[in-house]
Amino acid sequence: RHGRDLRSAGDNVIDVKFFPDGERLVTTGLQGRAFIWSASSRRVLRVLRGGHEEGSGILSVEVFADGERLVTLGLDLRTVIWSAPTGKILRDVDMRGVCQQPFVLKLLPGHDRFVTGVSLTVGDPAVVWDISGDWVHS
Repeated sequence: RHGRDLRSAGDNVIDVKFFPDGERLVTTGLQGRAFIWSASSRRVLRVLRGGHEEGSGILSVEVFADGERLVTLGLDLRTVIWSAPTGKILRDVDMRGVCQQPFVLKLLPGHDRFVTGVSLTVGDPAVVWDISGDWVHS
């Protein structure tokens, strides 16, 4: 067997991203939590909880280039910006009333902005946000 499951507390993995250092990765699941793992030992280093409604599912995660922050997108219509070293919530963005249920989250390289959208294909609505939680344009 070459690998080990990155499943914790019975939660299935929905999304996974590596940190820029390649030493850590983050997974999201159906229970509204994200897990930061050691890539080499496959041990959980930190559990990110409290930013999304328990059981609401985190659909997507992105890690900022600095490796110090990450952003998650949940079925609860919220994006949460986290401190990776501490697990504390830096910003909680409520998207209700601004956009429909997004399923895709992408960081804009070199900027403190991210995009949410239904599928980010031509014709689908997308919203650009800055890390303050203000939407920039749609």
